[in-house]
Amino acid sequence: MKIILTEEQLSKVKSLYEGFSNIGTPDMKYYAFDWDDNIMRMPTEIVVQDEKGDEIGMSTEDFAEYRVKLGKEPFEYKGKTIVGLAQDAFRNFTTKGDSKFIPDSLKAETGPAWDDFVEAVNGGSIFSIITARGHTPSVLKDAVYGLIMNNKNGLNKDELVKNLKKYRELTDEKEGSDEDMIEEYLNMCKFYPVTYGESKVGAINPEEGKISAMKEFITYIKD
Repeated sequence: MKIILTEEQLSKVKSLYEGFSNIGTPDMKYYAFDWDDNIMRMPTEIVVQDEKGDEIGMSTEDFAEYRVKLGKEPFEYKGKTIVGLAQDAFRNFTTKGDSKFIPDSLKAETGPAWDDFVEAVNGGSIFSIITARGHTPSVLKDAVYGLIMNNKNGLNKDELVKNLKKYRELTDEKEGSDEDMIEEYLNMCKFYPVTYGESKVGAINPEEGKISAMKEFITYIKD
């Protein structure tokens, strides 16, 4: 079984990762992916505030660099003096940003885990998306559906459908339309936006929320 996460996240779930060795057969693979800066380099921005009270968008990569300074000391960014986070700074990463997530995903650059994501999807493997975002889970699923239907950067709808048909032959299931089979496939995959809704663990500590989601995914694939 193959799990794709950042090195930091993998170190936190090392025992879980090793526990996969006796699951399934040698050709069975299950994948877990983070979204931002792993599968995709999304244009979604955190909103910060300058000394005049104006709002400025900051990329996730830049946020990782400057987060230790935010609210502690002013710094220059995009020609502005940043003093801290704006109100509702992560609004674009919640349900408020649902409408932009799908179009943003279609135009986003791919990240370092993209090739593994392509392998998972084209092969019809079960996967999970575990992200600190707080979008509606169905929006994440619909975004992946859009990536598949647009054959983005190596994703191949026809190859996926071919493999889904093979699985159906093995289980004596009837074939549906290509679109229906892809929808059913994605319904079997799992999407965990850990700060969505009333998830107290994810809202307080997204990294702990990701660990909890990973445990849930492991239970799901074991069953």
